Amino acid sequence: MSNPEQPRDPGEQAGATAGAGGEGGAPAERLTVSQIFIGLFFFPHVVLLLLQEQRCRRALGLVLCSCLVCGMLLGVARIPKFLGLSTDWARWLSSEVSVLWVEDGALRWERPADSPRTTRYRNWRIDFAEKDTPFEPEELAVGTSRGIWIAPHNVHAWWRRTQDRVVTASLVRDMKVGGLYELDELWPDDYRLQGQAFEEQARTFVIQAIPFILLHAGLSVTGPVLLYAAVFSLVPVLFPRRGGRGRFTSALTFHLYASIPPLIVGAIYASLGLPSLDFTTVFVCAFMAYLLFVMIRMRRASEA
Repeated sequence: MSNPEQPRDPGEQAGATAGAGGEGGAPAERLTVSQIFIGLFFFPHVVLLLLQEQRCRRALGLVLCSCLVCGMLLGVARIPKFLGLSTDWARWLSSEVSVLWVEDGALRWERPADSPRTTRYRNWRIDFAEKDTPFEPEELAVGTSRGIWIAPHNVHAWWRRTQDRVVTASLVRDMKVGGLYELDELWPDDYRLQGQAFEEQARTFVIQAIPFILLHAGLSVTGPVLLYAAVFSLVPVLFPRRGGRGRFTSALTFHLYASIPPLIVGAIYASLGLPSLDFTTVFVCAFMAYLLFVMIRMRRASEA
């Protein structure tokens, strides 16, 4: 083994420090972020044992930063898809209503003139309803799983989450966008949306929503990572081995660091836009495989 004071790589530094700490009781040497990342991919059985005795706060901070970066990359990868979908829907809406405008505190459209009318697009049920028509998503969900309900003062999206539950989201409620902002104040006076303006407005909306897309992607990545790291950390506490009950903070630090490689794998897979598996499924599978790999390497190292 090389000199512990001048290791040639992160694996050697981790091994030398772990050995010094285990034999002489000296405190573990602090690894840099680059050494941690290299060690997690190439020397996980050494680096994780070294890092689990360090502060959990540093592990949490590094995981949160990794989730933020991976979430932003995932959000950036989704923007072209959102642009394509929004443009496609805008093109369809333009052909369906021809002209859209706001008049006398209500949404108006040129077609269909004979409301109520029901049509379908991309497996969505689209209902154009008359004024004061009650919104009843349970009845609309019979025979279909999702749809949009459009009335002069309200626009609602709905989808069936379970067999007995229909979830709704108000895009416009009582002429308030999202139930918060008056549509009359946001809509320019005497402005009529028609032709290419539908697609231009859709692209502008997606571009303005990029910060929210990145934030949503970051949160969607962070939640599963912290949840499963905490769940796996409870195992040595609730089901201790013969050597005694493990400390939760050490186990949490261990699993927080161990979640970083599966996080990167899951983010890369999700950014490809493949329809089969989502981020959480890929992350959990990669996390379990990574922990199994680390356990095997640790056992081999202890038997050597």
